[in-house]
Amino acid sequence: MDLVRVCDLETMHVLGLLLRSHFAARLAAPGRAARLHRLRGDLWLRAGAMWVTLRFDQQSVEIIKGRSAERRAQIEGDMGTLVGLVARPSLVELGKALPALATGRLHVAGDPRFLLALAPLLLGRTGVVATARSTT
Repeated sequence: MDLVRVCDLETMHVLGLLLRSHFAARLAAPGRAARLHRLRGDLWLRAGAMWVTLRFDQQSVEIIKGRSAERRAQIEGDMGTLVGLVARPSLVELGKALPALATGRLHVAGDPRFLLALAPLLLGRTGVVATARSTT
């Protein structure tokens, strides 16, 4: 079974494709795939006008274009803020998120335990980002 699946890959927008690469890299690291066993439910994620649902079933993550009927949590913001948090969660990037939260440019809602359990998979440096940064 694939750990990361994309529903309707042919019609998926760039947000879903970026998330597929991100999760594939994150879950390839030793011990990270075991974190999926603690996650069950849907996360709605919006960047600009693009919505995806990340569906966790305790075995894998499925990336679905749009929003599902229900969600455990949601994160909304502009693409730059979200990419900064997901790809490079340094203290500087986390500090940049605070004004975005205060001004409403970044919105987080839902089950805090689910969000905390998801954080190690969603936030962090990936091989894709590290490779791209080292070639410039």
